[in-house]
Amino acid sequence: MGITVTTIKDDPEAREVSNFNGHEKGRVSHSFNCPHHSNKTVDLSGILSPECEGKFCHVNDSLYLKEIYVGKVLSVGEHNWYDDSDFYAYVWDESEGRAREYEYGSTRYGYYGSAKVDATPEVIAKYEAWKAEENAKFQAEKAAKEAKTPGKGKIVKVVKGRKVLKGLQGVCIWTGRDKFTSTQIRVGFKVDDQVYFTAASNVVVVC
Repeated sequence: MGITVTTIKDDPEAREVSNFNGHEKGRVSHSFNCPHHSNKTVDLSGILSPECEGKFCHVNDSLYLKEIYVGKVLSVGEHNWYDDSDFYAYVWDESEGRAREYEYGSTRYGYYGSAKVDATPEVIAKYEAWKAEENAKFQAEKAAKEAKTPGKGKIVKVVKGRKVLKGLQGVCIWTGRDKFTSTQIRVGFKVDDQVYFTAASNVVVVC
């Protein structure tokens, strides 16, 4: 099944649905401001009359649907916002070699989409391999960032700034937030018996 979405009549993958509830082919739909609207009068003639002109009344056509990501839907979910909800499927995208979200419907607009988990064992295996690779990359990036971040016990060297001599290096003994700002981090490092303080952005980690 995968994900079912609406499409156009000329789509070679289109499947015609002529009896979809509220969208039956040939059914006349009268807008609310039309005197033939079912809330105002009972009109079973099933035809458009001169009174319908300019009132957005129309004769329904068939609904055209097609299935995408068949055998590749890993999970389905819903994002709930303040006023609306978005419906999505987490799918394996073969062309991109990764998993991603695909939104197939939302309460912000009319839709006829649906999705069902149907990932094949082969797709699940590809997904698990990709997920392990992505996690390994994340952990490597995290470790690399941590190695460059000043911390207690690390040797740091001043490379910029005005108040502390450039080239000075020592053992980091403290890190913390600047009391004058909420975002800048400062470091304290010791050279012999002297302690210096500067912005963390002014130093690099030597080891």
